[in-house]
Amino acid sequence: ADSISKHLLEIFEKKAPCQTIDFEDDEDMPDEDEMAELDSLLICAAADCVAEFASAFGDAFEPIMDTFLPHIAGYAKPSVAVSERAMAVGCLAEIAKNMGPGITKYAE
Repeated sequence: ADSISKHLLEIFEKKAPCQTIDFEDDEDMPDEDEMAELDSLLICAAADCVAEFASAFGDAFEPIMDTFLPHIAGYAKPSVAVSERAMAVGCLAEIAKNMGPGITKYAE
């Protein structure tokens, strides 16, 4: 779980190797819209993984939640694209459902 968590955090921080590619040739580089869409899909997939972690760990997910909550909540800010805000809200809802009573600490 630690290794997977590390890689998921890299994705949320936009520091994963696939998010930091330096294209040698401008012809190979996807356009900005395509890059943003691919980045958004990757972040959504990472959020799905975090929600599944919560499902697998239940109440024991709390220490992991402490790590991921600031990153996921950062995508819920008004300055972020609507699709990424929706992803963040959905992810947090899934985590809350999957953690059960353990989520109470974060609702205060």
